Amino acid sequence: PKGRNNTADLQTLPPGRAKQPCKRKTRRPIVPPRPDPSFPPLAMPGPTILRSTSTPPAHSPAPSAGSPLGGEPGPPPPLSRQLTARAVALRLTSLVRASPGETDFDCPAEQPTPIRQFVNRLCKKIPLPAEYFILALFVVERRLTKADALLVTDRNVCAVYLTALVLATKYLEDTRCVRNQYFAKAAGLGIGQSRMNAMELTMLDMVKFRVGATADDFEDYLRDLLITSAPPTS
Repeated sequence: PKGRNNTADLQTLPPGRAKQPCKRKTRRPIVPPRPDPSFPPLAMPGPTILRSTSTPPAHSPAPSAGSPLGGEPGPPPPLSRQLTARAVALRLTSLVRASPGETDFDCPAEQPTPIRQFVNRLCKKIPLPAEYFILALFVVERRLTKADALLVTDRNVCAVYLTALVLATKYLEDTRCVRNQYFAKAAGLGIGQSRMNAMELTMLDMVKFRVGATADDFEDYLRDLLITSAPPTS
């Protein structure tokens, strides 16, 4: 009954059966920050990250000087935050075409966000390794534009890349909780969580759930990306 003192009832319980105080549940962070606040350099992901079925390549000879990559063959050099943002922004700009109509990824803003400014914001606000941003670009170019699944325009390019980054992060992350709300807020495009969820499902259907890449394909794509986005030398 209401107001009854249950102390006597608890004393009659056998040892170990007494009520325990409820522990307050703590919310898991959306994307916990990395121990190192600086942008981590790109280490070529192996089979455990990109889930490649190919055998690891043999030891490559030392690269020679003279090319933007320092010679062929050889692993690409580490990517800094600035170089990653530059490479992604340049490639996204080259993928933009004239808009024949509306798409499911059009941003609500009247004036499109500059691509370079948007990519710099993502690299600053979202503490992820460089290969996450590169894999997202791989999804946009190889899985969407070259497959004629989606036409990238100046009104949807930012939302398309943001959605691809969400897919790439969830594909590569197995231990941390990744929530769309965090990405939607960090992007600054005026996109809510429900819209972010809808765009994620739409893109998954477009790419037929093929988000990953083999280690060989990823390395070739990264090498081509670095060549085309290398700053001019005097």
